[in-house]
Amino acid sequence: MLLIVAPDAAIARWCARPIGLGHPGMVLTPLVVGPAEVPVITDPGRVAEDLELAVLSVIHHADTPQGPEILEALLTALHNLDRDQAGMYADMVRAALPGEIWDHLERHLKTETHEYLSDWARDNIAKGKAEGKAEAILTVLSARGIEVSEDTSEKIRSCHDLDRLAAWLRAAATAESSDALLDGFS
Repeated sequence: MLLIVAPDAAIARWCARPIGLGHPGMVLTPLVVGPAEVPVITDPGRVAEDLELAVLSVIHHADTPQGPEILEALLTALHNLDRDQAGMYADMVRAALPGEIWDHLERHLKTETHEYLSDWARDNIAKGKAEGKAEAILTVLSARGIEVSEDTSEKIRSCHDLDRLAAWLRAAATAESSDALLDGFS
């Protein structure tokens, strides 16, 4: 059995063509899941009933006018899952969507005062902010010609306290050494 998931209708039609295998009478007809076969799912309750179908719904219909509503329903349902499972589904959607469609959906969600419902989303956003601040600290120190040991670099990168990282970033502009930077905030 050959199953093809094709988010584009024209590609789905092309993929559905029978494939002759070279032996008389042996023809493989792929099973194709295209936009026409995947429903638009905007109800978080229905998403929770069939997460895999909901993921396909986002992937197949993200570029439609209902795209943001479909994604919102999926994100709402994911907040009831454990963190790893929710992360897996969210990552699948992110990896499957072309960058411009993801960016459009993200911009749309940002225009609505969207508060992330899942711990997974909130944790990953905080982690991303912390990583960004840590990299900024190391960049400022490097630009100033200040050497940073592996141990100090690891301490900065492993810190998730956004207030402390912000203080370190301000201090990195004037610190005489990376050790002095950390010592000032022990």
